[in-house]
Formats: sequence, C-alpha cells, structure tokens
Amino acid sequence: MSNYTIVILDKADGKLKAIPTTSIGGGGGNSNGYTHTQVTPATVWSIVHGKNTVNVLYQLYDSSYEQIIPDTFRVISPNVVEVTFGVAQTGFVQLITF
Repeated sequence: MSNYTIVILDKADGKLKAIPTTSIGGGGGNSNGYTHTQVTPATVWSIVHGKNTVNVLYQLYDSSYEQIIPDTFRVISPNVVEVTFGVAQTGFVQLITF
C-alpha cells in the first residue's frame, strides 16, 4: 500500500480535492522521470518519452525557469504527449510517468 495522495483542482468549484491513490488503481508502481527541452520556439511541443504508459504528470518551465501553464496537455499514445500554447514557447517540461 502506498502513502501517496493525488491532489487536483476541481474546475467545477475551484477547490482542491484529495484523491487517495486507491481510487485510481492503487499506487505501488514504479515512477520514472523524463525531461524534454524545447530549444526552438513552438506553439506545439510533441514529446516522445518512450515510457510506455498513459499515466503522466508534468511541470513546465520557460527558458528563464519560470513555471508556465500550457493551453492543453494531451496524452497522444503510451509514448507521446503533446503540449500546446497560444504563443510560441521555449523551455522544458519535466514528466513523471508511472
């Protein structure tokens, strides 16, 4: 059994909600990190992480190490995610896969 809890922001009421990992299939699996660096400004970042899972958490930063929020973050396949922005961005994304 895991000691992890996932916290989400509920868009419906704007409140933080805790979800025990047992509600999303347990925990107890292995997690892996992956960093993608985007050196060419782009509105779409296609990230091939090769971790063979759709369970992905992310954190994005611009080239000045300021956190940025994408317009969308989509899991395309078990090995690819896509990040979109309204304005072309450079920076990096840190992924945690499990």
